[in-house]
Amino acid sequence: MGYARAIATNTAWLLSGKFLVVILSLVMTAALARSLGVFHYGELTAAFAYLSIFGVVADFGFFQILVREIARRPRDEVVITNNLFTLRAVFGLSVYALAAFSVWFVPGSVYSDEVKIGILILAAASFFLSMNTTLIGVFQAHQEMQKAVVGDVVSRSLLLIFLLAGLKASVPLAIIFTYYLVANLLNLIITYSYLRRRLPLHFAFDRSLWHLFFVEAWPLGVVTMLGVIYFKIDTVILSILRDPSDVGIYGAPYKVFEFLTIIPGLFMGTVFPVITKLITEDNDRLRRVIQAAYDVLMIIVLGTVAGLIVLARGTVGLVAGQEFVVASTITVAGQPVTAVHILMILALALIPVYLGNLWGPVVVAYGKQSALIRPGIIAVILNISLNLIFIPRGSYLAAAIVTLITESYMAWSWARVARANLPLILHQGRLARTLLAALIMMAVIWPVRNLMVVLPVGLGAAVYLTLIWLLGVIPEDFLQVIKRSEGIRE
Repeated sequence: MGYARAIATNTAWLLSGKFLVVILSLVMTAALARSLGVFHYGELTAAFAYLSIFGVVADFGFFQILVREIARRPRDEVVITNNLFTLRAVFGLSVYALAAFSVWFVPGSVYSDEVKIGILILAAASFFLSMNTTLIGVFQAHQEMQKAVVGDVVSRSLLLIFLLAGLKASVPLAIIFTYYLVANLLNLIITYSYLRRRLPLHFAFDRSLWHLFFVEAWPLGVVTMLGVIYFKIDTVILSILRDPSDVGIYGAPYKVFEFLTIIPGLFMGTVFPVITKLITEDNDRLRRVIQAAYDVLMIIVLGTVAGLIVLARGTVGLVAGQEFVVASTITVAGQPVTAVHILMILALALIPVYLGNLWGPVVVAYGKQSALIRPGIIAVILNISLNLIFIPRGSYLAAAIVTLITESYMAWSWARVARANLPLILHQGRLARTLLAALIMMAVIWPVRNLMVVLPVGLGAAVYLTLIWLLGVIPEDFLQVIKRSEGIRE
């Protein structure tokens, strides 16, 4: 299969699979939020936020190193995969054991015993997820993500069935967390069964390879860790300094925000192997691929942001229920601040998130990931400081604004690092036309914003895509550039 076709097929599978996963996850979020209510949904959100901090330490950048090394050295695929799988197992067990142990030192006034038990169960679930992610790296390196998608969709579907049955029976939070454990284990089993047909899997220890993995991964691991800390620490601080209801009001729109941040990572995941190869082969094609990737990401994010701002109320109602639309613990100028306002702010934060996902892989492909450490440290310090100062009074509103500020800083700093290694001036001709299409779409759906969400969403999508086509925004040369690069991989 030609590389251009492989990328197109891989992208289609990724988007289709992730679309199904997002739909399933949104249904789960809706069911959980409606059944648990603002307070208990806040407890659930706090538990996941606590584990996410440890999760990024367990990953430590190993996933991208695996994809990169297999792309560079396909003949060593078996040795690389088995050694990294073993390394992740040892590292992950240590990290998640620490997570399960450390939570019991958190005062009971912060986390209830039920939440602590949930974190203990989630630690095991997160370990299985980290191992599965390692194996998926092999499929991504070979543009064969359809095999990873199967396990993800099947496990999520099973999880949804379990959750719906459990919520109907009013099971305790500990049982709900156990459902996640079972689903992640099933996902790992499915992925493992697919991969062992391709290559022999076993534990392995090659001192030189482990040293290489750590040397190559630690800058990326630190950067990724810093990124997740500033991405999740607001929820952790919110859970410590404010009531679980505040966490719930913030958690519902943040879940929508989190889902939408998956898209640029998926897109750049398919482009990353191409960038890695073109860096050493053809700078002209590299610049054209990056320009086209930028144009595509701006098409996606500006349309999404415009739609979310207009349809924020309907989106929160659909995802979390009417309780979250009106629930409020703080006011501004005498007006209650709800999850609807938080979603609008977080929608704006999507723009720097998408830009960051463009420049991050470029830096990694150049092997300059250590240059991202300094801005990552600054972002974490900035985020934690602002949250500690403003959350006590501003609660979830402060957390949302700080997220926007921090993401903007990260996108700007990553762009500076990337351009220092690749002199590149992005052309903004398509950006103005994309923005025009987004504004027209907002005007069209504004009169029908209070109707059932699917109706204005469908109308908005039709109008936006039509305008994008008529205005000639879509970069038609993207796959052409990729196609002329087939010989680089094959």
